[in-house]
Amino acid sequence: MRKKFFFLILLFAYVFSSNLLAQVNSMSFTSSIGTYSEITGGTLLGSTTSDDQFFVDPAVPIGGTTRTGPGFPIGFDFVINGNTFDRFGINNNGWISLGKSALTPSVDMNTTSSYTPLSSTTVITPPELRTRVAALGRDLQAQTGAELRYELIGTAPNRTLVIQWKSYSKFSATGDNFNFQIRLNETSNTVEIVYGTMTNNATSTTVQVGIGGSSASDFNNRTSTTSWTASSPGSTNSASMTLSNTVFPPTGLTYKWFPPAAIDLGAFALALPPNVECFGSTETVSITIKNYGSNTVDFSVTPVTVNASVSGPNPQTFSPVVVNSGTLAPGATQDVTVTTTYNMSSIGTYTFNASTSIAGDGNSANDAMTPQQRIHVAPAVLPEFVDFTGFTGANLTSVFPN
Repeated sequence: MRKKFFFLILLFAYVFSSNLLAQVNSMSFTSSIGTYSEITGGTLLGSTTSDDQFFVDPAVPIGGTTRTGPGFPIGFDFVINGNTFDRFGINNNGWISLGKSALTPSVDMNTTSSYTPLSSTTVITPPELRTRVAALGRDLQAQTGAELRYELIGTAPNRTLVIQWKSYSKFSATGDNFNFQIRLNETSNTVEIVYGTMTNNATSTTVQVGIGGSSASDFNNRTSTTSWTASSPGSTNSASMTLSNTVFPPTGLTYKWFPPAAIDLGAFALALPPNVECFGSTETVSITIKNYGSNTVDFSVTPVTVNASVSGPNPQTFSPVVVNSGTLAPGATQDVTVTTTYNMSSIGTYTFNASTSIAGDGNSANDAMTPQQRIHVAPAVLPEFVDFTGFTGANLTSVFPN
């Protein structure tokens, strides 16, 4: 008679969140045409003669050459690149830097060049203070009628910090009129760059646009020489956008970066079949994934790899047969089951391993079960049963002594 044993292994949920995995180069990007809404309140910085100033201290609203300081309050906790920021600094040349009030200095805007902030190789300690957003990174200057201001708008938990450049120009240029904003959004932790009227004179230039992370190798920028509405991701941190009197962002153009989706590997279970001869047995791995992000995420689950090594007989590898993919709405869950078959044809102790990988909008998660052993035994040899029906008297021979 065969013995049957059932083994079920349930691993503790392994949660991957954007805080652990995210880099700015894994953020999603969209481009759209909306409405440019100018702000008129908040805090005014600099003057109509501002040029190259760093704004890092509320006590010095005119700005200066100092690149570190307490920074200005964002007004809420903003999470990007796995870090929570509550301070920011501004450079007159079209970009901002993020900071933390718990650090001294809270903001560090040191850079190889303030005209090309995303390609800066200056090392900042701690590295998260290098995190920056460039809307029009190049040598800019205020002019008559120009303003640089920031304002916190909206109500919690959906507030937005708006940093706005009004009527700026290229350095020593006439005929330019640049209006643009950088927007940080509460809860969704999205970054927006919104362009208003963008008039460039006859002199063409290039500008850096995008987000820089904790190192020069972590960037998410845009590039094009022909169209701001059809830009491409930059392949280097020095990638730029052409700005001319024919190539410029239309009013309302909005560039938006989303944090990577948070993917949760939930119940990761491996069910082993009875502890007997297992010719053509089925191995099933069940996974529950959840989208913890605030945006819909496309996901794909690689086939689960189930391997078995054995002491004695030759090792065997069992190929998976199911691949799952789909779309998850914010907060939605999806049960994924991957099944494979194997043949334990030799007697011995088999060690099973299972692993899988999930990817969603540039983010990925991996998990593996703790190796589990299962003994494959030969069937028991039972005494042979002889049917004596029909045998009588002399036809039977006693096998027992008298």
